[in-house]
Amino acid sequence: LDEGFNFNKFIFISKNISELKKFNSSFPDVDQKIREKSFILIRSDKNFENQVASIFEITKSDSRKRDLQLTLGKDLKMTPRYRKDITSVIVSSSSNIAKRIVPAFKYNLLFGIQIYNLPNHFDSWNQTASFDDLEDTQGLEYPILLNKVNLGTVNFHKYTPEEKINYSLGFDLINSINYGNGYFGLLGNYYFDDKNVMIRPLKVSFKEGKITQDLN
Repeated sequence: LDEGFNFNKFIFISKNISELKKFNSSFPDVDQKIREKSFILIRSDKNFENQVASIFEITKSDSRKRDLQLTLGKDLKMTPRYRKDITSVIVSSSSNIAKRIVPAFKYNLLFGIQIYNLPNHFDSWNQTASFDDLEDTQGLEYPILLNKVNLGTVNFHKYTPEEKINYSLGFDLINSINYGNGYFGLLGNYYFDDKNVMIRPLKVSFKEGKITQDLN
């Protein structure tokens, strides 16, 4: 995340409660009360535009407008006032969910919100994936999901993102042992000590139909 990211003014959106564990491991220093207050669980079978509108209280603004129109007996033009306590959104989801939830922010005209993605939000092997779906977002991603590498498996492109990651992990672990600390593999940079193996994914950003990858 950017240095200016405000952990007091964000929400964390996911379709699975278990994704909170991923967030906790990525940002262990964030206060537990903030995490609990800011965690939003979405349902993938519902209308994302309506869910986003509800999270940012746009629906309340629309309701107030209708009440005023009934009271005054005439149509009113109003500009929605969004929640000032939220400046950033962290999306932790599969590629299929990310490409639906991000356009939902644009549908609700939330262009000033910073949107960050945790790993596994984009899969270039998926023919339906598009950079446009994640325009103006930034975050982390595993290299294997961004850059197509031939692993000698004919059906690799048919695997789910999770299956691609698990398949690639075996290649990386063997090579990381051979090449040592700092090895850059299919899932990112590998660092390890006597007890733990840590993976640092790519930093990526989507802008103007292009993707920028940062290995630092």
